[in-house]
This record gives sequence, C-alpha cells and structure tokens, in this order.
Amino acid sequence: MSLEETAEQYWVMEPGPLDVHTHPRVFDVLTDDDFLTINEGTEGKAGLRAYTAAALASGITAMLAMPNESVRRYDLGTQERSETVPYPIASLDRVLAMEAAISHEAVIPTGIYMGINPETAYMDHAKRVLNRSVLHDEFENVELECLALKLYLAETTGGHTVALDDATEVINIWNFHNSEKPVTLHVEDGDVKLVLEQIARFGMSDVPIHIAHVSSREELGAVIAAKNQGMNVTCEVTPHHLFLDESVRAAIGGYGCMKPSLKPQADVDFLWENMAYIDMFASDCAPHRRSDKENDPPAFGVTNHTLMLPLLLGAYKGGNLTMQDIYRKFCIAPRQRFNLSLEDKSLLHLSTRMEWSAAHYDHAAYGFEPFTRAGRKFKYVGEVVLARGGQSEYSRQFPHERMKLSYTHLLRPKNTRLPEDV
Repeated sequence: MSLEETAEQYWVMEPGPLDVHTHPRVFDVLTDDDFLTINEGTEGKAGLRAYTAAALASGITAMLAMPNESVRRYDLGTQERSETVPYPIASLDRVLAMEAAISHEAVIPTGIYMGINPETAYMDHAKRVLNRSVLHDEFENVELECLALKLYLAETTGGHTVALDDATEVINIWNFHNSEKPVTLHVEDGDVKLVLEQIARFGMSDVPIHIAHVSSREELGAVIAAKNQGMNVTCEVTPHHLFLDESVRAAIGGYGCMKPSLKPQADVDFLWENMAYIDMFASDCAPHRRSDKENDPPAFGVTNHTLMLPLLLGAYKGGNLTMQDIYRKFCIAPRQRFNLSLEDKSLLHLSTRMEWSAAHYDHAAYGFEPFTRAGRKFKYVGEVVLARGGQSEYSRQFPHERMKLSYTHLLRPKNTRLPEDV
C-alpha cells in the first residue's frame, strides 16, 4: 500500500482507484455494439464489457455495481421497438445472475450491492406495510455474495424507492444479518438530516452508513453534524457535483439531468471548503443512449469515467487537492469502508506532466458526458498506464479480445502534440 512520487511528476498508486458507485446497465444490453455514439432506437446501454473496459482505461481498477438494474426487451408496439422493465438486484437469484455476468464480461474486479424490490419488500405497497419475513430471508441469503445494501430513499432511475419512514427498519434488518457491511443511502436535501437523525434515535449510531453523492451545503452539513456526534457515517462526492453548478444547465440540456441535481455555486464552494469531511470520490457513472438524454424528460444519469481522473488531477495541479487527497479518497477509504483488502496489488501509474483541453478529448470514446458541453475551460491533466502483478497491461491478466490494447489512450488526447497555449 503506497503512494509514491517518482521523477518528472510521475506517481504510483497501490492499490489503484476503486469506484464505489457505478451503473454498468448489466441487463440493458440489446446489441453488442459497445455503446458507440451512433446508438439510437432499440439499442441498449453500456453493459459490463464496454463499461468496465472504459473504467479500466480511465484508471479505475475495481468497482462496485449498483442494484437498480433494468432489462431491455423487444416491444413491437412501441416506436423504439423496445422497452425497459425494472430488474432490481434484490434477491439471491438476481445476485447470482449478476455474478455470472461479471465473471464472463467484466475486465476489472466488480463487487455487488444488494438492493430492495418494493414489489416484494412491501406486503401492502399502498399502505407501506413492510414484508419483514421476505427482507430477513433475502438479506440472509446474500450474506456471502454482496458487499453492501443500497437503499433508494429518493426518486431515481428504475422506480426502486423505499419510503423514508421505513429506512430505519430496513437498515436494522440488514444489519442483523450483515453487521459489518455498510448501507449506502440515496437520499437528498433535508432528508439526509432526517434519516441520519432517525438512525441515531433508533439506537443505530454504530451501524455503518454511507451517503451517496452529497451535492450541497444542506446534505454535507448533515453528514458533518452526524460525524461530530459520533455516528459511523461516511460520504462520497462525484466529479459533476464538484466541477459543475446549476448555471450550466441551459448549455448542457438533458445531459445535465442527474440525481441529485446540480446545485448553486455556493453549494459547490461548500463542498470544496469542507473536503476534509468527504471520504471518497465516486463517479455515479450512468451511461444512457443519446435518445434517452435528448428525450423530454431526459433520463437521469451522467457519464464521466474518462474525465474523472483528469479533472481531479487538474484540481491537484491547481492547488485545490493534494495527491494524498486523491489517493486516500479514491483508493484507500473505499476499500476500508467496504471491507476490502488493502493488499490489492493493482497499480495505477499517473503522469501529471501533460495538460490538455477539451478540444483534444476523444468524445466518441464513451458515453455522452456533460463537461465538454458546459462552455467552461476545465483543466484536464494526466495520462495513465495500468499495471497488475508487475505487468504493464491488463490484457495479460484478462484474455478478452477487446482488452488487447494500450490503456493510455482515454486519459490522453489522440494528438499528443498540443498547442502552446494548452
């Protein structure tokens, strides 16, 4: 376990970055076209192969996959000739289906979140009567298969929401069977404070709670208060909430539609000013088809893997982060929180010598990210070479045909002879 600086601004991180918040759209893959920018109509979304390949090429050496999945199937009665059906990873059979997909398609180690299926978690959904017996059985059955529980307490993709008032009881049942494993909460605005206060009142201050994608003074402030009161709580922040604010919504259009939403600059400033209280960087990278983002209303979700490290390294070069910040919040704290070994031998080699502009970014590489549409001049820094077990490329470890390439290309513009003013 180390962060080392070598000559010429060359850094080595061991273990490499772990992204604890990913949406690979494992079961929404109708075609195998690798999520090219021409995806329209009936085509599916990313899928594990394309998603993990892009993550790896972007310097991410492991990830945790969220459970709010959907299945895409043909539907000749629709204009697009397909429809999506919610497929929450909320039972042992679906967890095993996820494991099978990971073993066949993922090119980086991928852990699984357990989810909640409101259709089975409630005996009477209209009256919100929890089916405690089902929850006990499901949580016990996945004890050896999942790293954490993901609980959606606010609207998001897939319709997997659980009522805020039921959160403490669900958390208590999970903790009964999986006491060391955290509960990650999708919760927004003032509800962050409400749910943390409920957890404390319920006598569960020691239960490991992780707050996903804090985006505002209100949300992070509630986490800070809970930390100061001794609660076992951590939180993460995404690159889009650190580097974008609500003033760019008009320029970004549907590509800026996300949960939580972009906030005023004052909230962004609060995140940066209180970086010491933010435990992790996580992407919440959620690929969509172009048609999904240009619909009215657009789908929630942001793609950002290919720009995540360049943006963080740009903040390092600008003096807003230290390299220790990046290493701690992207490599070490995620493994500690989710009970993963720090002896992971994945290596990330980073050069911070190169600075480049959005004009040199290969936009077709992956998804439809919002940053290059924001009309701002971000500082993108760095190139990456990945190694594992002393070898310089993952293709020697993973035999997939698509992995037989260099992993320097997505954090580096194809034309490396940059203009003098970059």
